[in-house]
Amino acid sequence: MPKPTLASRIHLALFCLALILWTVALLLPVPNVSANKALADPLWAFLFSKSLHVCAYLFLAVLGGTAFRFHKRWVWIMPILVAHGAAAEFFQQFVDRTPSVRDVLLDALGALVGGCIVMWWAKIKNRRRDLTGVSNPESNCLREIFPQHRLPIAASSATKTADNP
Repeated sequence: MPKPTLASRIHLALFCLALILWTVALLLPVPNVSANKALADPLWAFLFSKSLHVCAYLFLAVLGGTAFRFHKRWVWIMPILVAHGAAAEFFQQFVDRTPSVRDVLLDALGALVGGCIVMWWAKIKNRRRDLTGVSNPESNCLREIFPQHRLPIAASSATKTADNP
């Protein structure tokens, strides 16, 4: 594995900082009365808090998943985030908040969707790398993409042998 660069260390530090800030936010006592007053309706307060769970864990999964630069160990971010969500819900009972299994499931949903985004991004990144790094331009992959065109990078081996007997 290559040595981590300064940028990757900063990326990982930002993930850790975001995780710490989210943990603090989850463990602060937030009265329902003030949330309902700010959002003017209990239904909106409920929807906002639940969508915040999904979006926060989605963001953390993408940030953490990309911090490892698509090495195989990035997938450990998702179960770590689910465990983090469960632990945060458990500790909420000690700070005058109500723990909820539904919130843990929403956290898991956000981590799963974030993990899917990271896998999709890695797949696209690998596909672009494969397209630009192919040594034989007439490979099957490029023939499927450009069936009517010959790429001018190099002539095929059949053309070289016909020209040079």
